[in-house]
Amino acid sequence: MFDRYILGMLVEKKNIKLLSGKNIIKFDTSYISNGLYAFTVKSNNLISTIKFVKNE
Repeated sequence: MFDRYILGMLVEKKNIKLLSGKNIIKFDTSYISNGLYAFTVKSNNLISTIKFVKNE
C-alpha cells in the first residue's frame, strides 16, 4: 500500500502487491502542483517514507 500526502492531506492511496526484494512503483505526478510531497510505503511491519519535490 502506498499513500501520498500534500499539506498533511491524503492525495492518493493505492493497494499494490509487493514482491520480496526490489520493487519499482511508478505513479503519475502530472495532476499535482509543484511542491514537497511524502510518499509512504507500508508492507507488513515495514513503513518507509520518501520525500520528493515536484518542480516542473
